[in-house]
Amino acid sequence: MFIAKVSNLHKTYNKLMHPVKALNGVSFSIEKGSTVGLVGPNGAGKSTLIKIMVGLLSPDSGYVSVKTKKPLGYVEEEPAFLDLSVYENIMYLAELHGISNERIERLLKNFGLVNKKREYPGNLSHGQKKRLALLRAIIHQPEFLILDEPFSGLDPSMALWMRNLILDIKKRGKTIFISSHILSHLMPICDRIIFMAHGKILLDYRMEKTPLFRIFFRGEIPEDIEVEEVKDNSLLIRCEREKIPQIVETLVKNRVKIYEIRPEGIEEIYERLYRGDKNE
Repeated sequence: MFIAKVSNLHKTYNKLMHPVKALNGVSFSIEKGSTVGLVGPNGAGKSTLIKIMVGLLSPDSGYVSVKTKKPLGYVEEEPAFLDLSVYENIMYLAELHGISNERIERLLKNFGLVNKKREYPGNLSHGQKKRLALLRAIIHQPEFLILDEPFSGLDPSMALWMRNLILDIKKRGKTIFISSHILSHLMPICDRIIFMAHGKILLDYRMEKTPLFRIFFRGEIPEDIEVEEVKDNSLLIRCEREKIPQIVETLVKNRVKIYEIRPEGIEEIYERLYRGDKNE
């Protein structure tokens, strides 16, 4: 069952002067209860996509459909707050959603903000602002949570705290869509990772997918071997680990020399996809 569907989104900025294509036909669906990551270099279109999904921007064409009983929760990369104290920021939303004082106090304690109740958000550290933004987003226990770069600017200990909190939310059966530049933060959390660049989806990768193996070789690959990619004397093949000996035997029989075989991890996939975007 899908909780969200994104269909053929297009978005261009500065159409008359210097048009920039932010989104160019982006489509995907998010299953209820899943955690989906969004990865890409600066300018890939991630923030534009998220802003359209939460209703802050309108697409030029295409549509987004979200099916939830409660309003979704949203944490933007640079969160904005009302000109009120931490406690007043929380109480404003609590009153809108009918949240009990007991839940408010429990969240303040869990998020390490009890001693910051009377502070104004402008006086908080970057990590404390991120915690406050996430607290506000989940206060009404949304079914669907969208997080735009929640790890940006966090030190390692705070990033780990944030990751563990998101994992706890995931365990409660919530649906999460999360963007990040840092692949290592997404891997322990996500069921899927969508890779974007230049306003398009390059790959929609499921973490349980049949593994990829890279084989370094010399020779001619026989036509009956199905490969994902052949480049620079290496080939990429998708198969179960148990089938590797059989594939090697077939290659050797066809006078292909094998120099190395190694599993292709998600980091290698990232490197391969964005090899040309390193300086962007």
